[in-house]
Amino acid sequence: GDVVAFSNICTHMGCPLGTIYSPEHKLLGPCLCHFTTFDLTNRGIVVIGQATEDLPQIQLELEDSTGDIYATGVMGLVYGHRSNLDALGAVE
Repeated sequence: GDVVAFSNICTHMGCPLGTIYSPEHKLLGPCLCHFTTFDLTNRGIVVIGQATEDLPQIQLELEDSTGDIYATGVMGLVYGHRSNLDALGAVE
């Protein structure tokens, strides 16, 4: 319940968000292309900017025996991919 993951590709035009993260406010962005910022404490919703879609959240599973965390799916479409199957391949 403590670990979440999101795509780091802006949903507006696919620009990388990289490591533009504000730990104090738990915001990702602004995107270097069009300044969209996303709230990571509230399902990756758009706070400000030109994006109209929230960040896709990566589904995670915990391997109890090792403590390893694996990406197993994507909730939402990653910019530039036709389906979640394509997006999942980008995560691997």
